[in-house]
Amino acid sequence: MTPRIVIPAKVSAEKQRAAWKFLKWLTDTKQTASWAKETGYMPLRLSAMEDATLKAYFQGKPNFKVAVEQMQYASAFPCIKLHPKTERTLDVLWERIFVGKEPIQKVADEVALQVRDLMKEMK
Repeated sequence: MTPRIVIPAKVSAEKQRAAWKFLKWLTDTKQTASWAKETGYMPLRLSAMEDATLKAYFQGKPNFKVAVEQMQYASAFPCIKLHPKTERTLDVLWERIFVGKEPIQKVADEVALQVRDLMKEMK
């Protein structure tokens, strides 16, 4: 499950303001750049890429910048993957394509029908 950062609706206004102040600090450019540098993960915002310390870090360790540069080619993973009834079906799709080397369109068409049928069962 993806971690979420939230401000609970049922806390006092004072705590909500404090939480908002913390979230703004946590996600600002400087903190995001620092977090990326210290963890090796990608920065959480594009503006971090302009941070001088992160630029210097990437210059010294160019391999850490590869994933960031490749994000322009990434796409969101289908949300249907997160559904318990379809998750295994989609895992099999990847396995059939990448391990079994089956034709992509054939596998995608078959799995799409399976997912459609599973989704119908849920209604």
